[in-house]
Amino acid sequence: KGDIDISLLKFSLLLTLSIGFITYSFGYYNLGFSHDSLVPWLRGFCIGQLSIGRPFTSFIYSIFEYYNNKVIMGLISLCFIGFSVYITVRIFSKLYNFDEKAKKYLSTAVTLLYLFNITFISLNATFSFQICCDSLALLCAVSAVYVVCNNANLLKFCVSVILCILSIGLYQSYVNVFLSLFVIVLIIKLANGCKAVTVIKIGIV
Repeated sequence: KGDIDISLLKFSLLLTLSIGFITYSFGYYNLGFSHDSLVPWLRGFCIGQLSIGRPFTSFIYSIFEYYNNKVIMGLISLCFIGFSVYITVRIFSKLYNFDEKAKKYLSTAVTLLYLFNITFISLNATFSFQICCDSLALLCAVSAVYVVCNNANLLKFCVSVILCILSIGLYQSYVNVFLSLFVIVLIIKLANGCKAVTVIKIGIV
């Protein structure tokens, strides 16, 4: 609240949506035979997801159960990724006090990283019915780092834990994003002169 960089947010969303649709629009408008054709299977799929530790996916699937529109799901997933890009850039811009030009360069690099990794390519190619869950899991993981990257306190730690739980409950693999970003933040704090004891304490908590 009161800590939103509007220009960076607009740039991140516009960049992600434009690059994402240019790259994956064929998949979003192609309703050919794939896992996406198996709409009735989603009911049983929710039970299967619950059995492997993803309890929150059923809430997302219930929204799209009767309206499995790939364009809409693609748009929502790109929005989630756009917010993830924004938050990631905010984490590093706070640590390094980047100017506007540096923020835009970093936004472009992070956007390309998030859009063109093998996971997102696979989701768009075959598993687009799951794309909203995975993109939201990424957003939760990145947000969990943002909450505690500056002036961490008990309340922020609790919020971060809840966001991690949501991320894991949607798709477990994105906890690696949280861990990687969090370790990078701790290393930068050490490099910026933060006391080692303080950094270790934050890491342990």
